[in-house]
Amino acid sequence: MLLIRMKFIVQLVLLFSFITRIDSQKVCPGSDVKDFEKDCNIIDTKPLVFKGNLYEKAINEKMSTVESITAGVEIIETSVESFDFLKNVAQIKNPSGPAILLRQNKNLKRIILQSLTVLEGGDKDVVLIDDNGFVSNALKDHEGMADLLFMENVTSPKDAYDCPKFVTFVNHPKSSQVLLVFGIIFVAAAAVLTVILLSIIFSIVNNRKEKNRDIF
Repeated sequence: MLLIRMKFIVQLVLLFSFITRIDSQKVCPGSDVKDFEKDCNIIDTKPLVFKGNLYEKAINEKMSTVESITAGVEIIETSVESFDFLKNVAQIKNPSGPAILLRQNKNLKRIILQSLTVLEGGDKDVVLIDDNGFVSNALKDHEGMADLLFMENVTSPKDAYDCPKFVTFVNHPKSSQVLLVFGIIFVAAAAVLTVILLSIIFSIVNNRKEKNRDIF
């Protein structure tokens, strides 16, 4: 009886802490990141915009508390090579357009979203790449390709029969688009083959160990 009461008390404490956490989350409208508020947890209503020269220390401080973005992210005309400002963001959504827009970022090589579990755009696309250096850079850099593959893996279709396009290209040569798509497929296939080979090797090693045990 005492154990049941203790379990009930623990459940109540956990529920209260969960409700308190939800109530304490700060929701902010999206804006240019330079004008963005501090201590925000959820970004809603408008896109979060990264544009022009970005001062990394100040931006990292503002973005460190952000966990969810529900109106999309726009990365426009920046000079950064590695975009890693959204390390703690678990989900990026935009029901009315692309979840992530990339436009004219000539130096961009990587988009690091290590905590991301959900990436969901509107009906047409999830990631929109408009005249962006990231395409050519990703073709040269396997890490950039891996970033794209990671984003594809966490893309959330609205349902099993109506999955939006993952990437839409604007103002790009067809050759670059084809190479990028094939690159993503190649990296994905290589990852699958690696897993299969490792499982086969593991199985062979285990079988040999069992045979050796039977002999002795």
